[in-house]
Amino acid sequence: MELVDISTIIASIITAFSFLFSSLIYFISVSRERKTKTLDYWEQVQPSLIEARQNLQNLNQNEWTKEIAKKHLASSHNSLIISKGLNSFERLSIGINLNIYDIKVIKQLAGKMIIESYIAYIPIIIAREEQIGESGGFREFEKLYARLIKLN
Repeated sequence: MELVDISTIIASIITAFSFLFSSLIYFISVSRERKTKTLDYWEQVQPSLIEARQNLQNLNQNEWTKEIAKKHLASSHNSLIISKGLNSFERLSIGINLNIYDIKVIKQLAGKMIIESYIAYIPIIIAREEQIGESGGFREFEKLYARLIKLN
């Protein structure tokens, strides 16, 4: 083996390590940026989620049932409040399910609240889907719920 061959091998090894190191740094920075973006987004969306939960609680102090949800959905005013509340959770869910935001950060910030909200609002979602005659209106919220349950 000649000196040129050895220097070529060493240069190739150094290049490979440089590539691996650069890739690692890139993935770490992308992950950190996603986490930061998630925290920023959470600060923006948290008040609307709290308001949505409060508004839904004001409509019905007890546990939601499909019959209670149908009664409230019959009123255009209440239907608007319900749709707005569920859409708040749906928008958050879309960003997380598209991996724009970090699910682990959301889990730490509000995982329990999101899980409890989904369970509480299943009757409303079912009644709303029946009302409009279309299923799958809040699938992103359902997917987020399933992912959070899986993380627990």
